[in-house]
Order: sequence, then structure tokens, then C-alpha cells
Amino acid sequence: MLLFVNSCPRQTPPRERLVEFLDSLMAKNYQSAYDHCAFKDRYTKSADEFIAGFKQHDDEVSSNGIEGSVIFYNIDSTHAQKDTFLAFTKITALDLGASPYRNLFFSVLSEPITDSVKNRKSAYVYAVTYEGVICLIKEHEGWGVYARWEEQRLRDAEESRVRVEYIKNGLKISNRKISVYPDARAYLTAVLKNTGIRTVLDAELMIVCLDKDGKPCDILTEHPVRKHAAPLLPGKTRKFKVDLSSAPGEWAKAVDVKIVNCFLGE
Repeated sequence: MLLFVNSCPRQTPPRERLVEFLDSLMAKNYQSAYDHCAFKDRYTKSADEFIAGFKQHDDEVSSNGIEGSVIFYNIDSTHAQKDTFLAFTKITALDLGASPYRNLFFSVLSEPITDSVKNRKSAYVYAVTYEGVICLIKEHEGWGVYARWEEQRLRDAEESRVRVEYIKNGLKISNRKISVYPDARAYLTAVLKNTGIRTVLDAELMIVCLDKDGKPCDILTEHPVRKHAAPLLPGKTRKFKVDLSSAPGEWAKAVDVKIVNCFLGE
């Protein structure tokens, strides 16, 4: 007797495949979520890189005192073609500057909606709802989530180049002043100016405290412009103040201030 075995892979329906993918993310089973991605994407990004992005996000969320689920999703409607399945989906996740959830969409349909969530310390962090299309494509091994990671890499590289150029030519720090008080309090005040033509949504500064030999003895970070707060428009300035009271005893009351990152609007 001859037995004929079907060599085609078992085909999980695309909507079910998408639900499994999103449920894996909610459960923080990132390896399983990666396994649900299309081969065309997995060829571009390794499992280690995919998992590391989400784990880094989880660590940032935990450090901000948030417990429980960090993601909610809703599949509004779907459209199926022969080898393509489009799902109009909303994903809500905590956004601490670089949420990996935004990179799951084949295309984003509207501006992210921001809300706030209170943490254990009674402070607020931001939850962002992304709305767009998640795409699945049918490959030999079945349906997989396809987010065009290769194109994302190219866009990220271009955005990084633009940010570096804007930091160099579009942002200036002036009026730096260090004030030291008898009770050991010390502060740096300065002004950040947007001399370029783009709106600055976030600017990260590194303040390096120097000893008498000009060597670093302490490093602090400051965001005079923060996401989800008032942006810095072209031609405008923003005063900021940094508490340096915790600097070590060898600090020579001198600092080096560097602009290390920024996020740009239109």
C-alpha cells in the first residue's frame, strides 16, 4: 500500500496567525512572535535583534514603575487578497522614546494618539496608540507578518544621518553659567536655540563634569525639549537648568555640554 504525504505546510488562516502574533507580544513571548514573522523580514533581522528591542523596552517600562500589560490591540477590519492579508489594527503601548511596536505596521494611517498612565511613584509616563495596517503575506511555509524591515533599516539610517546633521548645524547652546551656593547646591543654566528649519520634538544633552585636569568625573543627561511636551520651533530658544549638586568632590566647577540626540518634526 502506498501512502501519499502532503508536503505543503499546514496553513493557519491569516487572521488567526495575526492574533497569535499579537498575543505572543502581549505575553512577552518574543521568540514565538518572531516565528510568526514572514521569512522576507526574518532574512533581514535576526531573532536576537528582534527580541533585544522588546526586552530593552520592557526594562525601561519596569524602571518607570509600571506593572501589568504594556500592550493592548484591536483588529478593526481586514481585507484579503490571494497572497496578501491586510488588517486595520490599533496597538496601544507605553512609549518611552523608542517603542518597538511602531515598527510592526506595514503603513501607519494616522498620527499616534497619546495618553498618560500613572506609575507606582505617582508620576506619569505616556501610552501611545498606533493605528495602521499590519500586513501578512503568504509564503511557502504559510502566512507571516510582513513589516518591510529592510526598508525600515534604510529609513532609520537616513533619519539618523539627518539627526546628526541637525545636531551639528541646527542646534546651539549658549549663555552657560554655573552657580555654586554655600550650602553645596550647584546648578548649570543655559539656553538651547533651534537655528534650523525643523521643529525639534526632543533634545537630549550630556553634561560632563570635569576635574581640575579636565577629565570627566561625572556625567548627567538632560532633556530641555521632551516628547509629548512643548516642541522647540525654528528660531526659538529654551532655557534649562541642571542640578549639579550631586557632582563628586573632585569636580572643578567646569562642564562640557554636548547635544547627543534629537527627534525632529516637520
